[in-house]
Amino acid sequence: MKSRLSVHLVVRGMNYEFSVDAPALQIAHDLEDLKKLNSSIAKTLSGVVSTPVQIPGPELAFEDVPAIKAARSTMDNIVALFGTDWARKPRTVADVVKALEANAVPDTTTASSVYLTRLVKKGTLRRIRKAGKYQYYRVPSG
Repeated sequence: MKSRLSVHLVVRGMNYEFSVDAPALQIAHDLEDLKKLNSSIAKTLSGVVSTPVQIPGPELAFEDVPAIKAARSTMDNIVALFGTDWARKPRTVADVVKALEANAVPDTTTASSVYLTRLVKKGTLRRIRKAGKYQYYRVPSG
């Protein structure tokens, strides 16, 4: 019986990246060819000076991110973020992901979005839709 396991292999070099989507057996069979391809690309691009690419995203400076005490759960880390003055301004999921990353507790956008939605349902946070994106803010204490 042939394996149906599909693999997404990403190979990154100093100034390049290529990916392969194929069944695991095919990648295993072609591994030597992939190594040769990687060596060839690396050799060809070794003298090329790369220009950094600016990826659009939230304009969140590192110094704007609050330091939090890392907890084991993403939910607790998000609650800690929104317990700081950083949360006075509505924050997007991307802002939250970057802030978690800056605090060495990274998580995916999908997982963070799920936790933010749960906090909205609990009444801990509120959200508004602005320019097609949800922005989250803490419920003012009264």
